[in-house]
Amino acid sequence: MQTSVASNLLHHLADDSAEIGHASVDDKAWLEELPLPLELKRTLQWHWPTESTQIGPIVFEPVSGIRSYPWTPALLRHQQIPIGFGPNGDAFVCDFATDECNVGFVTHEEYDGASNSRPFYQPTFRTLESYLHLVDMERYVPCDYYDARDFAEFLEAESNHSPFFRHKKA
Repeated sequence: MQTSVASNLLHHLADDSAEIGHASVDDKAWLEELPLPLELKRTLQWHWPTESTQIGPIVFEPVSGIRSYPWTPALLRHQQIPIGFGPNGDAFVCDFATDECNVGFVTHEEYDGASNSRPFYQPTFRTLESYLHLVDMERYVPCDYYDARDFAEFLEAESNHSPFFRHKKA
């Protein structure tokens, strides 16, 4: 994750009424105690929406909302932190177990909010910056767990059957 890229894209994409800035002192202290990668931690502490802010189909939550979300403790135990929600209520989470902190969806229809979230997680974007960049470019972005799962299956089939993606054997 690159804090500067995420910050610049968040500022660029947030509507004029949204404020991107510092979390409260209490929320910064809470984040400081979490085992998050430093770039993710600093992005959430210093360059994050201070109120619910829609960017593309995702509503990003302020740190206070992340902190108070009932699933947060269970997600954190599995190295995920909720950063927003899709239109249907699926949690949009950052997976900090991955080197690049990929982001994706945890389905609200099947996950109970207490157990291991990983079986209910669909990785969707390589990074938060990848999501923001696609929104900025007005490209298609999945908006929930099932859209993300179906799109990943489509892309896999496309890469396996398209002459543009076939690997030539030597």
